[in-house]
This record gives sequence, C-alpha cells and structure tokens, in this order.
Amino acid sequence: MTAFAASGWGLRRWFQLSGFTRSRGTDAFWCRVEKRLDAAACWPWSGGQSGTGYGYLYWRGRRQYAHRVAWELANGQPIPPGMLVRHHCDNPLCCRPSHLALGRHRDNMRDMALRGRRASYRLSPAAVVMIRQSDRPSAHLAAELGVSPTAIQMVRRQEVYRNVEA
Repeated sequence: MTAFAASGWGLRRWFQLSGFTRSRGTDAFWCRVEKRLDAAACWPWSGGQSGTGYGYLYWRGRRQYAHRVAWELANGQPIPPGMLVRHHCDNPLCCRPSHLALGRHRDNMRDMALRGRRASYRLSPAAVVMIRQSDRPSAHLAAELGVSPTAIQMVRRQEVYRNVEA
C-alpha cells in the first residue's frame, strides 16, 4: 500500500475534492485544439507531438494520440478493438471530428496508396513493366528507382499496380 493510499486519500477522492471532473478534462483537451471557422479546415493539435508528427497527450493515465481522444469524445464511445482512427485530411495533427473516421489497418493502407503516400505507388507504368520483366535482384532495382526492396517484390507479385500489364 502506498503512503498516498494509507493516508485515506484515494485517487478518486482526490479528484472529487480538487474539483476535477470529466467535463473539465474534456474542456482541457479541446483547449489544445485550434478550432478554425472555415468548414473544411483542419483543427490542429497544439500540444505535444510524437516523432512521427502525431499529436499526443496523457489521457486517463495513458499516453494517447490526440486524434483518437478527439474521436472518442466526439462520438461518446471507445474505439472498438481492432479499429483505428483514420484522417480523411492526411494531417496527423488534425482533431476535427468530421475529418476522422474509424477503419481497419487495410483501409488505412488503401487510403495511403490511393493518395500516393507510399513509395511503391510512385512508380511509373514503364518502371512497373521493367520491374516485372527484369531478373535483377530487388535490392538493385530498389536502389535504382528510389523505393524499398519490399516495394519491388510487391510489384513483382502483382500486389500493387494490378492494372499495369507487363
């Protein structure tokens, strides 16, 4: 038992006496979001940022991404297991509820591909044909084309660029 708990001051009691409420926590969250008047504009998170550019904060005792907290607050329910919160706007700091949607990992990967945010999707049709017809190692082709060896292998297995005929 900790000294805090032994003194009769449980964490719940401390929160009650301090005047901290769930709505106050919610207000504190939204105060760190820059809400813009333009109907299509992003609402960027102004708090901490991760190394990958996503907003983060400590929420309910855990480090959480800001856009996930924004989705939960806007929808009044937790994110279901196996689901993630995707950005329609491709802005990792955006917390605007209308720019966020639930989805699976494969949905997010499909969005990335359609928006050209994966290196393997930046290849020209001519480069795709050359990759599929070449017997050169993937690492050599990857270095030449500025993509990863995995991207070359995906092109060869026709996991990407299915519409390009070799």
